[in-house]
Amino acid sequence: MGAIGLTDATDATDATDATDATDATGQVVGLVKAGTVRPIGLSPSPTAAVGVPGYYPGHKWPPSNVAPWALINPHPGGAQVEARDYREESWSTYHLAIRVLSEFARKKRSTDPKSYDSISGITDWRSRAEIMRELDELILLIDYRPQVMQEALAQRSNILGYFQGILTFNARSHPLSFALCHIALCVGQFVAMHYKGIYKRPRPSQLSPSLMPPIEVPGHPAFPSGHATEAYLVAHMLKEVMPAGSDVPLYRMAERIARNREVLGLHYPSDTVAGRHIAEKAMILLKECATVNDYLVTRNAKREWIT
Repeated sequence: MGAIGLTDATDATDATDATDATDATGQVVGLVKAGTVRPIGLSPSPTAAVGVPGYYPGHKWPPSNVAPWALINPHPGGAQVEARDYREESWSTYHLAIRVLSEFARKKRSTDPKSYDSISGITDWRSRAEIMRELDELILLIDYRPQVMQEALAQRSNILGYFQGILTFNARSHPLSFALCHIALCVGQFVAMHYKGIYKRPRPSQLSPSLMPPIEVPGHPAFPSGHATEAYLVAHMLKEVMPAGSDVPLYRMAERIARNREVLGLHYPSDTVAGRHIAEKAMILLKECATVNDYLVTRNAKREWIT
């Protein structure tokens, strides 16, 4: 899932060449890099001291023999700005997503969905027969594990990487679209966790130990599927910026990512259905958030896909 919850140690994951591995996938897998560290010591002078062979004076930073300087025009084009200004482009995608999450959490509407915590149409189990039918299907899917194992393992923490594989984009080539995808991942995880806390559905292997998932079972309830919610929300977001009619592969990939979680025995099919539904409703709210609207409309992220 997305990297929400990691600390400031991930500040540099989308900002420096030192973290190209995380930049390429758009997500942080553990604390791969602890940000950029720049120790400053005493650097020896390139020339020896006059009259003292073999001794090279140490230089501190800033240099003592250079007049103080300041950047008075940090913006391209030379427009002078006050010190309180911070360029929108300077936000890391991780922290930008958290910022938008606060907008999303506060968003209220007069029609459905009125807010993230009042999404209608979420259908939980109605009978024991439904539970058994889903468990029986998951047992049949065990035979597919060898064929999808590597793919499913990679998708545990690299949902966006698979969409990037379809469309070939990254933070440098399509910065607005890349940021919007991170926002979708962050919001998707948040809203999925909200409803997991409400429905508290046990994981499939808790009801049917014979499933024995091949990986550690996540430490939160099954319903709705977080991977389904995030993947479909990314698909919805990319649909907003892509040329008309190019969204079918996006939704097929979201479907595939969610289904692979079922093959691993981590989710019921109805978890996926709920995640897809929540993503659809959450996207309505998300498009009305100020920052997302700015990126989609004012900054016109669609222009990144015009060849």
